[in-house]
Amino acid sequence: MGVDGISYGELKRRMQVAVDLTDYYAPSITGLVNPKFDLMQFFNHSRLVDNFFVNAWTTEQKMQLIDECHDVLIIHSNTAIADEFQKRLTRFRASFIKLTSWQQADDVVEEGKKSSARLVLFSGGPAAKFIGPLLAVDGKIAIDVGNAMDFWIPPR
Repeated sequence: MGVDGISYGELKRRMQVAVDLTDYYAPSITGLVNPKFDLMQFFNHSRLVDNFFVNAWTTEQKMQLIDECHDVLIIHSNTAIADEFQKRLTRFRASFIKLTSWQQADDVVEEGKKSSARLVLFSGGPAAKFIGPLLAVDGKIAIDVGNAMDFWIPPR
């Protein structure tokens, strides 16, 4: 789950930042309905959504968002996905910040703030969920697409 080596307190702090700053918070649906996980006890958020919502967007909706935002910043562990984004975007630019561990999250936020891209698609696991909301504070649209990143690659 990408949380090896992080203390419970630091993980909770990071997730609380994400919850407090985000417009829509999408924890794992398992955490919402499975009493074994019971994430609801920790977070009071009026706009909880299913974390699979990013899979429900149509190709047209995704492309409309990209068209309106122009450039896209990809924050992910897989360089090949960012390369494929750039190949398929004909009018806009896809930039990339590699994120392979929660330990990089603070540096990724600082680097992301320097990006001119208005749209940020990222995947960072529970300990890096705060990346998106911290970048959105600066006026970016940030979506945690998680393991659905490859479904957001523009069509050929």
